[in-house]
Amino acid sequence: MEKRLFWTTEGWKRGDQSTEKYHFRYSSFEVMDALITNVMRKLPKVNRIIVVGHSAGGQFVHRYAAGNQKESSLRGVKMKYIVANPSSYLYLNNQRWDEKSRSFKVPDIKSCPPYDDYAKGLQNLNAYMRSTGRLKIEKNLVNREIFYLLGEADTGKEYLDNTCAAMLQGKNRFERGNIFVEHLKQFYPKNKVFQVVVPDVGHDSARMFRSAEGRIVLS
Repeated sequence: MEKRLFWTTEGWKRGDQSTEKYHFRYSSFEVMDALITNVMRKLPKVNRIIVVGHSAGGQFVHRYAAGNQKESSLRGVKMKYIVANPSSYLYLNNQRWDEKSRSFKVPDIKSCPPYDDYAKGLQNLNAYMRSTGRLKIEKNLVNREIFYLLGEADTGKEYLDNTCAAMLQGKNRFERGNIFVEHLKQFYPKNKVFQVVVPDVGHDSARMFRSAEGRIVLS
């Protein structure tokens, strides 16, 4: 029987399970695991895999990098993740940037009760991420080869996540990316992630990846 899987608009980029249209349900991250498995089966000499996503795809790649156990099961294969202009990030602790104090602190929970829930934080993880566990997620996101490719002009509001949990991460995508990388620097100074800014480019996947900076990161 041919399997056709469907996810909600939010669910696929979080690694949630597919909808209940059929009796079987799979996490969108499980599908990526299966794709990598198939690539390695058909092309056993592959020694490098790059997972790339822009905007909502960037959210997918960011959280997949944090949660997947596939990378650690591969032998002789190096993985790289490119996260371009996502609308929000997965934070590893409950502190967010406070503009007034110019520092990270625990926000007023009353103003946004779910701010630290997955996929913005590590509370109430979905099934796929629970199977990995919080400690492993933290280790993955800090130690894996992840490039945050940010468009300097990606400061607009179109399709921007404007939930209270997302707004606690910054006013726009470019600001959120800078703040998140700063968060990693302060709380996880031995992190292995990279931040790359593409000058004068906004929320445009083609221009991001065709830029000099984008081509270097993709290489």
